[in-house]
Amino acid sequence: MSHKVVCTAGHIDHGKTALVKALTGMDTDRLNEEILRGITIDLGFAFYGDDVTIIDLPGHERFIRNMVAGAATVDCALLIVAADDGPMPQTREHLDILNLLGINNGMTIITKTDLVEEEWLELVVTETRNITEGTFLERASILTVNSLSGAGIDEFKRTFDRTLSDLPPRTARPEFRQPVDRSFTIKGFGAVVTGTIISGRVSLKQTLEHLPAGRLVKVRGIQVHGKDVDSAEAGARAALNLTSVEKNEIARGDVLAEPGLLHPSVRFDCIVELLNSSQSLKHRQRLRFHIGTAEIIGRILLLEGNILNPGESTFAQLELEKPAMALRGDRFVFRTYSPQITTGGGTILTAAEEKHKRRQKPLLQLLNALAQDDESEIVLRILADAGGTGMTSDNILSKTGFIYADFQDLMRGLVDKGKAIEKASGGSVWYITPQVSEENLRLILQAVIKFHQENPAKPGFTLAELKGETGFPDGSPFLEYALDLMMKADEIKRAGSLYALPSHKIKLDARQRQLADSMLEIIESAGLSAPKAHPIANRLKADVNEILDLMAILESLGNIVRLDRDTVISREVCDNAVEKIRRLAEEKAVILLPDAIQVLNASRRVTVAFLEYLDKVGITERYGDERRLKS
Repeated sequence: MSHKVVCTAGHIDHGKTALVKALTGMDTDRLNEEILRGITIDLGFAFYGDDVTIIDLPGHERFIRNMVAGAATVDCALLIVAADDGPMPQTREHLDILNLLGINNGMTIITKTDLVEEEWLELVVTETRNITEGTFLERASILTVNSLSGAGIDEFKRTFDRTLSDLPPRTARPEFRQPVDRSFTIKGFGAVVTGTIISGRVSLKQTLEHLPAGRLVKVRGIQVHGKDVDSAEAGARAALNLTSVEKNEIARGDVLAEPGLLHPSVRFDCIVELLNSSQSLKHRQRLRFHIGTAEIIGRILLLEGNILNPGESTFAQLELEKPAMALRGDRFVFRTYSPQITTGGGTILTAAEEKHKRRQKPLLQLLNALAQDDESEIVLRILADAGGTGMTSDNILSKTGFIYADFQDLMRGLVDKGKAIEKASGGSVWYITPQVSEENLRLILQAVIKFHQENPAKPGFTLAELKGETGFPDGSPFLEYALDLMMKADEIKRAGSLYALPSHKIKLDARQRQLADSMLEIIESAGLSAPKAHPIANRLKADVNEILDLMAILESLGNIVRLDRDTVISREVCDNAVEKIRRLAEEKAVILLPDAIQVLNASRRVTVAFLEYLDKVGITERYGDERRLKS
């Protein structure tokens, strides 16, 4: 049987610890004594056989923290009610919390039956049945026991075993994740942390990430059920002995995880629900959020209205005062700031990078897709929200919490169906939707038309200029992708590093034409002296930026060749020089700088620039200090 986790819940002094002892023979109140013996995880925990951990939650405040911490791996809950008291306020609150945390399996046990008459016991059973109506325990067994005398314990064990065997298999992520609920130091061993493994598997010598610090640590030792083991998996209570971290550097509320899995955030989009018994919730109300093993104060931003009434649910954004670590689907509970009363809970949908404007239809559509678990729709909504820049696979994974292998299959299917476009750039894989790509084409065309209208004398614009005009960030491949599509459709032409409309004709006024003619005379007469922009500007008493603009125009017209940004030669001089280099290569097989200087009868500066130009345009290839004609 795979590892199962069972928790107890109920009012203080209703016999939870005694029932656990009757079931397992273990007294969960032995914490301080057992810690002194070594690595132990027996604080509030007992073990039933080799595969079942029972979390005994003794106190009201401790219940909430521990219960939320283990919510992802709790398979079954035992609601304990004392026969002499009957259901108490804390019984109801604990039941509410179990529901908020999404627990679906359990049993109800009436304890201390020796303290009441049979008629009273029947009333308590009826009252208990009434409070479980509409909850996951509505049809669950209600058993009566006396933990001290053993009355009813055998039947309880049989029902408990049957309940465990009927539990559905747990579905969990493959990546390791363990919220920390306790840390301490053992002399000679160092830092030890304990917690319930939410997902994945951990092994000796494995490297983990300690969050939110972002520190890498290594697993030196593992204990499960008080025994040294080589590995532990989801559902197990594990104590990990870690290197590279001190006890005072890791605390309750922190998380150990596979490196790169989690990204701490102070904002999370979620769906929240309010208990029927609670008061209305206000937009931006300050609350205490229990996420994982952490308690974090923050505010709740209601995205659909100003008030959430009892029993209602809505989309919201958590705005926390310190970072939390959570993935899509994680449950949380919130309580009023003061007095501390459990009022509701929710489910994490995604980490948010920024504060949202409220009542935004596209945002609500995305959150609805996240809540419905329609993975294709989630990705398409996220890509639509990302706009024309697209989104990397890493960013999509971070936002959705998808498992990597499943995500790859999903994206392959979307690309094959024509619902997404995939491009690699800068070591990342980027995605965009065809609809957004079409919008990019329109955006770029509008930017090009505007550029030509404002700069009629310029032959075109560079990629950098277009990025600045359209807002495409570095790294996104979809600007170049759009330009390629537009060039294939003859909507844009490219000359060198410049882009322009095919219909664009350079319009120079009389002064600009005269200045361009004078420049061309200087450049042609200079030969391979290759004048720079500043000397030309000084000679013609013109602004250097205007000279650079006219250089670009002359280059686009094919009159000159730019060796670098402001070093130019005429096209005729360039063609003659290319022939000289070709003959040199044919005679000597390789081109060396000293030989090229001699053949061209040019300065070292110009020769180096010219040879680099030949490399760039694909005439030659460089191998160390040598060059050869490119075949």
